[in-house]
Amino acid sequence: MNKFSATAMILVSALTTSIVVGLLSNAKSQASHKIIKTNELMIADDNGRVRASIGTVPDGSPVLVFYDKAHKPTLSLLSPALGPMVLLYGQDGKSRATITITGNGDPAVYLINAAGKKRVITP
Repeated sequence: MNKFSATAMILVSALTTSIVVGLLSNAKSQASHKIIKTNELMIADDNGRVRASIGTVPDGSPVLVFYDKAHKPTLSLLSPALGPMVLLYGQDGKSRATITITGNGDPAVYLINAAGKKRVITP
């Protein structure tokens, strides 16, 4: 191979490498800006059971819910217009404790026992 051929091969290799690197970096930057829009996203375990979901409630507020193996809710995080809420559920799937910020900006904790007796804790 003469000097000219060797130089040409080096230039072609450098140009090809530059093009590939440019394409890969462009693809990487485009991938980081993609948005997926959906009404609900469900996360399932290896057995196909839904263990978490993120979506919206009827008023359009976001909600994140975690489920046990029997698909009963264990924890919910909501952000309605009235204020954020954290709901904790008992083994029966019923809400037992709610932590929220009320409409006037004060925190409140709502506790409900298995018999349905309610207690509200506010400052």
